[in-house]
Amino acid sequence: MKWIAWLRMRLAGRPEEEPEHPPHSPEALSRARGAIQQYGTLGLLIAMDELDGDEPAANQLLEEFLREREALLHASPGREERHPETTGGPPTRLPNPHQPTD
Repeated sequence: MKWIAWLRMRLAGRPEEEPEHPPHSPEALSRARGAIQQYGTLGLLIAMDELDGDEPAANQLLEEFLREREALLHASPGREERHPETTGGPPTRLPNPHQPTD
């Protein structure tokens, strides 16, 4: 929230010092992770506000978020997957449970 107030002052033409960035507690990181788990992408924005400028912690959360999303994307039904070490053949298409079968 400090960043929002700082931005408002800057937009109003009142120069202010940037707010201090104290290291955040493990509880703040835990609350930020909880927001991401509960609200997804919107939770990422809530988490960034929760960390209020703690760049290393924000970068860590962003990397975790992107890794989780990439893992979900690769595990999505209907996505082609390659298993050359086990099948030795071309990629197989996984069934999509949301599409009716013929």
